[in-house]
Formats: sequence, C-alpha cells, structure tokens
Amino acid sequence: EINEKYFWMVRTHHVEYKRQAFLGDEVTVKTHVEGYRGPFSDRVVKIYKDEELLVEVKSNWCLIERESQKLKRVPEEIQKLFRG
Repeated sequence: EINEKYFWMVRTHHVEYKRQAFLGDEVTVKTHVEGYRGPFSDRVVKIYKDEELLVEVKSNWCLIERESQKLKRVPEEIQKLFRG
C-alpha cells in the first residue's frame, strides 16, 4: 500500500489573507495539486465565503520513502490519485 511505503512532509507554506471570516460563517475550501518536480509537489488551497476569496495558501511538499527516509520522485501511481 502507498501509505505504508511513502509519506509527505511540508517544506513551505505561503499564506495570503485577503478578507476576514467570522465565527459562524460558512466557508468553502477548494484544494488542488498544481504540479510535480521530482520529489516535490506544489499545492494550492483557497478558502471562500460565498464567491469571495478569503485566503489563498500555496505550499510545497516532498515525498519521502519510509524505508530509506530519503526523498523519492513522485511516482505516476501517486500522481494519478491527485488528478481526480
């Protein structure tokens, strides 16, 4: 199984707050993988209230092989899982 062979580790997060949300507000979270480069994965998370963008997060993750504890190029089998 993939989870037994690999794990993800966050390298960086860049968070941009554009508008405020308040306790009780209903928000929508949308996320996607923007791309891969070797062992690295760029991801985007956007938080909306109605159609208004409140927060945008760009993060970079790396894939690590459990057994060796070393970076591992993201295999096609994992990339397929994020294509939806």
